[in-house]
Amino acid sequence: AAVVARNVVDYQTLAVDLCLAALTGDGVYNLGQLEASPVLAYLQSQPDAWLVQMLHAVSAGDLEAFASLTSQHATSIQKQPALVHRANAVQEKLLLLALVRLVFTKDAHDRTLTLNELAVGLGNIPVDQVEWVVMRALSVHLVEGHLDQVDGTVTITWVRPRALNTSQMTELGGRLEAWAHKAQVARTAMQEQVPGTFA
Repeated sequence: AAVVARNVVDYQTLAVDLCLAALTGDGVYNLGQLEASPVLAYLQSQPDAWLVQMLHAVSAGDLEAFASLTSQHATSIQKQPALVHRANAVQEKLLLLALVRLVFTKDAHDRTLTLNELAVGLGNIPVDQVEWVVMRALSVHLVEGHLDQVDGTVTITWVRPRALNTSQMTELGGRLEAWAHKAQVARTAMQEQVPGTFA
């Protein structure tokens, strides 16, 4: 059933509710579709605009932006019971999406990360907590792969597809351009080695 809002206040309330539900909801990791929703524009220049910024930070797995926002808006956060009571769930979601962000920065053919590398990338958390984050990401099917505790590495073979925001699409476009360049270099090398290969 569609929700029909009648005025700006209804849209603002809806935007707040959607942000809170996305941030605190169990199993909700694909925040990109909500980020693209026009209803969030109703919070621009409003006292609750920080919720949209927090949604963007969590969706991007941006630990620094999230820490800055929680510090800057601590009083407002305390006025939102959902965020207060589900603070651990929001922190978990942030860490899981930060892991996805770290994996996404690696080339698809080279997604083996050390536990120490992940510890630093996840905000200098202890290595045993990194193992928990990886196991949790595997269990909720955000990623697939394996954890090698002997070598202290994690190999990611698959990342759950999700809606990308503009900056993520730009980054992906850059990767595709780099891949196309590598493919062209390989084609040229093959053509030089075996003339007429691509005739």
